[in-house]
Amino acid sequence: MRFWDMKTYSELFHVGPFAVSSLAFSPDGSILAIGSENGTLTLLSTATYQHLATSDGHRGPVTSIAFSPDGSMIVTGGLDKTVHVWETSAGDKLATLEGHQGRVNAVVFNPDGTIIATVSEDATVRLWSVPE
Repeated sequence: MRFWDMKTYSELFHVGPFAVSSLAFSPDGSILAIGSENGTLTLLSTATYQHLATSDGHRGPVTSIAFSPDGSMIVTGGLDKTVHVWETSAGDKLATLEGHQGRVNAVVFNPDGTIIATVSEDATVRLWSVPE
């Protein structure tokens, strides 16, 4: 993944050499979460372009990413049928949620950040309590 300065059309930096499969900005826009084809979650500062963390979790592509409303957690869904909940500041995994029988296509927190909703290729929507 390459980042460009659109005023000068010059490359700022690149992340890789993995293929990117999903992206999400934190609610305040300060962090970009990048899901990759190799199953990793990478967090970058949007102010400094500094690498903040990289975490392994999925056994295949990360298909969806969402931040909690307060930005303190990230949820990811994957081709491996799992959902992972991460702590944003260090990228530590808080929980693995299992139960879908197909790839997880979308993940989202409810507005107060207490419930995660996921939808899967198995034609189900699941609601999960956010791990404490």
